[in-house]
Amino acid sequence: GIHFNENAILGDLTFDLQKDVARFLNQDVIRSVPFFIGMDDDCVNTIISRLITRHVLEGDVIVREGDFGAYMFVVRKGVVSVTQDDIVRHYLTRGGFFGEICLVHPAERRTATIIAVTPCELAALHRSDYHDIAAMFPEFSNVLQRVAAAHVRLDEVRPD
Repeated sequence: GIHFNENAILGDLTFDLQKDVARFLNQDVIRSVPFFIGMDDDCVNTIISRLITRHVLEGDVIVREGDFGAYMFVVRKGVVSVTQDDIVRHYLTRGGFFGEICLVHPAERRTATIIAVTPCELAALHRSDYHDIAAMFPEFSNVLQRVAAAHVRLDEVRPD
């Protein structure tokens, strides 16, 4: 396949053009994430402008259960497995997300191991960007806190 360094290419563009390219590359997948549906366009555009791209290969461990984390991820392309206690619980594809708990609860450890089943392209949001966006758009913080709380509750009731 053809590989390129997205950051090197985008780095040569003006800031406004970088935002336009990022919006073009991310808007459809971000809008497919359930909790972004209906969210204010300015908020979504701000989130999109802060996303970074991560490429992983089949078999790569993206996050490991029990580790501390600083990123939330959205699957743009590919398939990842969600494993807890060495048991595959489910799979995520385009629009699937993970890692939101570490953004809203930095002292919490990762609740699952995420492994690339196929080569994947992920959109990643860092905790510091989350805090910046949450300060500008409190509704984003409220939504992500509710989603994280729901995932924590799900993890607590999973059978062994």
